[in-house]
Amino acid sequence: MRHFPSQLLLVVALLSVGFLNQLVNAAPGSKETSYIVGKGDKLKIQILHEDDMTVELSVSDTGEITYPLLGEVSVAGLNNKQIAEAITKGLKGPYYVNPTVVVFVIEYRNIFVQGQVRIPGGYAFRPGLTVQQALVAAGGLTERADTDDLTIVRESGTGVRTEFAVVLGSRVEPGDVITVGESFF
Repeated sequence: MRHFPSQLLLVVALLSVGFLNQLVNAAPGSKETSYIVGKGDKLKIQILHEDDMTVELSVSDTGEITYPLLGEVSVAGLNNKQIAEAITKGLKGPYYVNPTVVVFVIEYRNIFVQGQVRIPGGYAFRPGLTVQQALVAAGGLTERADTDDLTIVRESGTGVRTEFAVVLGSRVEPGDVITVGESFF
């Protein structure tokens, strides 16, 4: 039987902790820590090594989820790390000694396209989506569309809505409402 030096075990332990921190702080394939969860997002929440506590929940219109053992938890306006911390705080002590909670956004809320597009409506968001890609998803522009009159209405985590002008290459965020203005010439 081969014995590993204690220094090697320490390195492996430290790497494991770093991996767990990355897992808790980011969803697979994305820079999740900056993404702010909102109404309509679908989350997957896990407690590591507690398979029976893995749940998939949608954020309600009030910005809350109903989590087992905790009841209503307000999550709108928080990122996945903050949600994990809130659930950990609620579970630690009465239910678990030191739970490791992981939160993933598995489905983003829709974006909406209106105005001078062929098929106005709601469309699935995906990371990296641009205004131009959203307009293509909406069937393209009508003959009367004015690409110099593009706006987005975006709601902040606190519910404040802001309208601003955009260009075709601008990034879209979940929940955005894109409006294509009408040209008069």
